[in-house]
Amino acid sequence: MTYSIPERIAQRVTALLMGQTAAGDAVWRDRQDALTHEEPIAILIELAEEETETLGSAGPFGRGMGVERNAVGLLVTVCVRSASWQTVADGVRSASHALIAADPELGGIGPVRRKRCEWRPAGAEIPFGYVSQLYHIQTLALSGDVTVQAQ
Repeated sequence: MTYSIPERIAQRVTALLMGQTAAGDAVWRDRQDALTHEEPIAILIELAEEETETLGSAGPFGRGMGVERNAVGLLVTVCVRSASWQTVADGVRSASHALIAADPELGGIGPVRRKRCEWRPAGAEIPFGYVSQLYHIQTLALSGDVTVQAQ
């Protein structure tokens, strides 16, 4: 199956973080289930948004397609069950950010920028919270086919 450029970005970040932080293998792409007590730390990878700007006709790309510049919004959310959730989450998000920023495959797709970071306590009975970082990765794609990266 051929995936869109944004989905390939999300899959790459998931693979990149798997087993490389204190979250271990608890790195999830598009998870809907609640975290369990056996998962004190987890990372969730979600596509958040796409902003598209049409740049004109494709010329050498053929088929009369234009080229679009897309800012793909990707959320990397670190969830922690701990009384010191902010400290733990900060270590995991810092390690995650270093891996994402240094990855040549992501950099080859387009510039990677961290846009914002949001901290939220979420637990009443059990200490729990999360930190969610929004990244924008700029890509070029054919306007008629979101799976083809333009140069």
